[in-house]
Amino acid sequence: MRRFTQSLQVGREQQAKVLELRAALGLSRLWLQQGQIQEVRQLLNPIVAWFREGLDSEELRDTKCIMERCSDCILCCA
Repeated sequence: MRRFTQSLQVGREQQAKVLELRAALGLSRLWLQQGQIQEVRQLLNPIVAWFREGLDSEELRDTKCIMERCSDCILCCA
């Protein structure tokens, strides 16, 4: 987990949104396995909102899938 948070920090410091997104995806997958749904949403929402182009990229498609899984988890656990 520490590597993911370090990568997130580097991406933010360098204003490298794709690097930040990739690190966030890895951390989100880990958190999703641990049931940390709210943390995943809080991490991914602002990153995804930044992108205006490349919405069909593999990273953003994966992000959307993870966010949909979070929505499904909230609905089934409510």
